[in-house]
Amino acid sequence: MTADEVYEQVEEAMDVLKAMPWTHLLPQGPKTVWPAYVREAKLSYGYRHLSREVDRFKPTGEQIDNLDEVLVWTGYLDTPHRIALLAMAGGVPRKYIAKRLRCSRWTVVRYKDNAVKAILERLNETDRRRS
Repeated sequence: MTADEVYEQVEEAMDVLKAMPWTHLLPQGPKTVWPAYVREAKLSYGYRHLSREVDRFKPTGEQIDNLDEVLVWTGYLDTPHRIALLAMAGGVPRKYIAKRLRCSRWTVVRYKDNAVKAILERLNETDRRRS
């Protein structure tokens, strides 16, 4: 496995994570019987067929298993490297990650690259142990 393949797998995992439903995560309080209302104009007025966000993909069981595997990989990393890797793979602009980590944008890229290298070394190490 190469560093590019590791990063692609992390990007795919973040896409799956974005597609997962976020309902029923916390205890639900009293609910209303009214239907959910449309929060964005692009979802109403007949624009539904033009919006790609409405037709989000539904992750398969295999994709969710890959997401779980990637999340285990992030346990090998310290906090700044984990934040930089997952946020960049999730599409967050570097300037926001840099602001969160209180570093430069180029340091964020270095954190991400070092995180991928650390994961790759750990995966290669476990492969060597198995053989």
